[in-house]
Amino acid sequence: MNKPLPFLIPLALLTACGPSKRPDREVPAIDLRASSFEAVSGEPDIQDVALFLAGRPVKHGAGLSRMQRTESYRSHWTQTSAAWRYTRLRLKRMREWTSNELKPLLRDAGTVHYPFGGPDLLYANAMIPNARTYVLMGLEPVGEVPALESLPSEEVLAALPPFRKATSTQLKVGYFVTQDMRADLNRSALRGVTPILLSTVALAGG
Repeated sequence: MNKPLPFLIPLALLTACGPSKRPDREVPAIDLRASSFEAVSGEPDIQDVALFLAGRPVKHGAGLSRMQRTESYRSHWTQTSAAWRYTRLRLKRMREWTSNELKPLLRDAGTVHYPFGGPDLLYANAMIPNARTYVLMGLEPVGEVPALESLPSEEVLAALPPFRKATSTQLKVGYFVTQDMRADLNRSALRGVTPILLSTVALAGG
């Protein structure tokens, strides 16, 4: 059996760009009226990659900014935003339940161990938002932070539909279909689960 330990590697980078620990914070909404992305300059960092994947405006990265102003990316933004509406309501209810039932028992959650969770950081954070560290374990390939600006724009934009497909069931109904996720991500520039984790952090308000 494949060892799940390599999946721990992305957690260090998620510590740097993850959501701030505000247990009672509101689940962020995506403004569906914002129909344009402004041009930006500079070099993108890991936060910008996460924002790009999540369908949110980047703060740095001229190449990413140009791609965000295409019709292809507008479709990604629209579909991701629509899916997030389902997720936002579900997370709100989960956090209300956690506040009433778990918060008195978990004043200091420390480390959350989530075996067989794959890249499901979204719901681990919703259930136990005050944890300092999340250890997610799964058999999916880790992948890496994609160097989006070093790739041809058409390749990056072509990777977005399979990326949405791989993550759509989590956003709409709350879980991943592992077989579909592997097939969709292994055929594109967004390989492994690291891009999913980055997108999750950006959607959750990181």
